[in-house]
Parts: sequence; C-alpha cells; structure tokens
Amino acid sequence: MKNEYKINKALMMSWAKRYILSGAANIVLFILWVFVGVSSLALIALYAIKGGDVLDWYIAIIMLLLSVYKLFISRFIVISRRYSIYAKTYGVPEWTRTTEFTDTEIIMTDHTAKTVLRYENVKKIKEYGNEVIIFFNDNIATRIYKDAFTEGSWEECNTLIQSKMK
Repeated sequence: MKNEYKINKALMMSWAKRYILSGAANIVLFILWVFVGVSSLALIALYAIKGGDVLDWYIAIIMLLLSVYKLFISRFIVISRRYSIYAKTYGVPEWTRTTEFTDTEIIMTDHTAKTVLRYENVKKIKEYGNEVIIFFNDNIATRIYKDAFTEGSWEECNTLIQSKMK
C-alpha cells in the first residue's frame, strides 16, 4: 500500500493548529500559560485600580505578552522555521511525501530523504477525519491522509498495521 501527498508551507502551517492540545505535556503547558496570562491580566487590572510602580507594570505586561506569544504565535513560528529548513535542504518549495506500507516495514520518503520504520514500534494510531497520525516509540510520528492512497486503502492499511503491532 502506498500513501502519497504534496507538502507545502500552507499544509505545514495547518498542522500547527493541532499541536497545542496534543499530548499530556502540551495540555499542562497550555494550562500553565493560560494561568500566566490570566494572572498578568489580573495584575494589570490591580495596578490600574491601586497603582503600581513602573517595574510592576513592566513585569505584568511582559508576562502577558509572553503568554500570548506562547499560546498563539510560537507554534506557527516553529512550523514556519521547520518548513524553511526542509525547503532549503530539498531545494524545492513543495515536495512529495510517500509512505509505503510493505509486509515487513514502513518506508517514508520525503523528496529524497528515506526513513525506514518498523511495525513493532507503532504505539498508537489517531484519526482526525481524513488525517491519520501514526505514533512510534521515541516520539516519532508520521502523518498520512485517508484519501491520499495511490495503492490500497486506509482500511487495508489499518488492518495491516494492527496485525503487525506489538
């Protein structure tokens, strides 16, 4: 079975939206940054009512800006930078990702880079509509799309992966 799709900057930027609440660590960090942002807003309101010196205002505003950056902006900058690195490495603004599911291994090819993964290392599979993320050991993941199969189908592929997983 073979899954094939084109990767460009717009597609990679759309992936950034899913990262904020994926995984326990990201959820904890999200809650902490929301707490920092709300606390900063409370401090700013308190300083507006009761008064505060310049350093108090400065710290509260910096913490508010930092929480806004971490909650809403940073992941897009990281993904944009990652796209730039790939595009520069591959020498093209758009490339094809091919994921081949053989009887013994999963072969992922991004433009000219080839990665071989083993079925035994698959930890879990998450489906989000048309999108499927396959998680492996050591925080490795690959993304495929159900409608991007050029050979076989998602149902056949899922059956193969489930039968080969530990």
